[in-house]
Amino acid sequence: MKRGMRLAWGLLASAAVAAMTACGNRDAGDMDKTAAGTTGQMQSEETETAVSEEEALEDRMLTVAVFEDTGTLNPYTGESPAYALDWVYEGLTAMENGVPVPELAREWEISGDGLTYTFHLRPDVKFSDGSPFTAENAKRNMDLVLGHREYYPYLPSLAAVSSVEAADETTLTVHLTAPAPSLLNDLAGSYPFGMMGDEGFAAEGDVYQSAGALAEPEEENGFSTLGTGMWKLKTYVEGEYSVFERNEAYWGEKPGFRYLRTVVCSSAEEAAEAMKAGEADVMVDSEHITPELFKELEEAGFQTASAPSSSISVLNLNTAGPVTGDKAVRLALEYAAGREEISEKVYGGLQEPAGSYFSWRVPGTDVGIAPYGQDLEEAGRILEEAGWTYAEGETIRSKNGQRLELRLVYDDSIAGNGQVGELLKAQYEAAGIQVDLVPQTGAAYEESWQSGQFDLLLSRTWGIPYEPYGSFFCMASPGDKFHLVQSGMSGKRELDVIMRDTLVQNDGERMEEDMAYIMESLHNEAVYVPLTEVVSLAVYREGLSGPDMDSARGGLGIGAMEPLEP
Repeated sequence: MKRGMRLAWGLLASAAVAAMTACGNRDAGDMDKTAAGTTGQMQSEETETAVSEEEALEDRMLTVAVFEDTGTLNPYTGESPAYALDWVYEGLTAMENGVPVPELAREWEISGDGLTYTFHLRPDVKFSDGSPFTAENAKRNMDLVLGHREYYPYLPSLAAVSSVEAADETTLTVHLTAPAPSLLNDLAGSYPFGMMGDEGFAAEGDVYQSAGALAEPEEENGFSTLGTGMWKLKTYVEGEYSVFERNEAYWGEKPGFRYLRTVVCSSAEEAAEAMKAGEADVMVDSEHITPELFKELEEAGFQTASAPSSSISVLNLNTAGPVTGDKAVRLALEYAAGREEISEKVYGGLQEPAGSYFSWRVPGTDVGIAPYGQDLEEAGRILEEAGWTYAEGETIRSKNGQRLELRLVYDDSIAGNGQVGELLKAQYEAAGIQVDLVPQTGAAYEESWQSGQFDLLLSRTWGIPYEPYGSFFCMASPGDKFHLVQSGMSGKRELDVIMRDTLVQNDGERMEEDMAYIMESLHNEAVYVPLTEVVSLAVYREGLSGPDMDSARGGLGIGAMEPLEP
């Protein structure tokens, strides 16, 4: 199958399911099921979107359990999950094995000075309403995003784009004021460069406010979404479910199901119950499914699959903190951490130990630096030399009367984070470091990070396509939460200069030197403790082919699924 994405991900449905009001909440008899996927029928007098029984049996649907509401599907604001945007919209490029590959643009040329990109668009692409995708349309979309550059600080190439020109219907030229090696990465995916058809734009006002605005309930299409992707939205019920219909105008290989429905679940356990009850066919996720639940469903007869993402679970060490500002403390934290134990005890080996802040899948960032290995003796030696010693009868070290006590903040909504925190607490206490766990979610977690109210903070890296350039831009931007973590390290000013240099570098050899300097600086200053390589987990029922877990694009790889021959 042609499409997919970098995991993180999603779920689907059919026009026959307006009766579905929540995950696993359904009256028996509302739907008939076949071995090729969940199919359904509704009383026609109850909903305009219902299909006949004959149509439902012919045009089967796939139902996906998800953990986020579909939302407005506005490709510019990022309020909807990436997988749902990827079902509807496409970018000029996509990412394959960490490098940009053609999507709506079939090929491109880059001038020798790196200041001009000429994109040759696919001539056979249409939006779901049948209107053609042209260079003028691409220019309209790009100009809109460029007019709101401040919304996308993690897309550093936008600052270098001076103009976009549509030379003819299939030729788009992007002019830059400086080289921008991240441009092809930044154009990948559906946010914010998912191409919307002309009729999808609001007639008046700011598209950032009105694109995807909810229409009147009696209107069949709830949103003004119009993309070139595999699917088009048919029905949306906020917080409950969405129904997508196959885009018959799609230029690539079409999905094996006509309908896709997502049902919103409050937890992985609720999603699992829906699958056991036959109310969902598949779930794909990297944050909610625990290894225990994964194994339980596998033993219950469901098919399973896993695939590594390009994201890393990492412990941020606040270099500007009152205690972690001491490099010796940070080095001791590196040596005392047991990644292998976390991999086995928390993730059952599904998430392998990580060796760097960036995944080895992020091109250019693996510069041959060996990670710190767990060595409690070395951690103790470093602390002793720095004056952190045991007072008589104490199990926690102190220095000048101050106990070596640290606050570890983590996002409690991500499965496994609490267990990781408990293991790190035990590992660090074995080295004489007391760790107080502070579980938070949502705004509280973000505020702690942004304000620096932590000593240690558990997070996940962005992964491809936003790494490494988007991360470098934020790390080198004073006031940004990524910059704060590094702000107390030695040589930070010089590091920022080098990070900014990568954003405008057109010399391959110079780029390699910059990457080596950055990665060595972060390692030597012990800014991050890389823990595990994040994986995506899929559970699906028998009678279906699995999702494309290695797909380059988003959408959870759902488009690759199809009924198996009986």
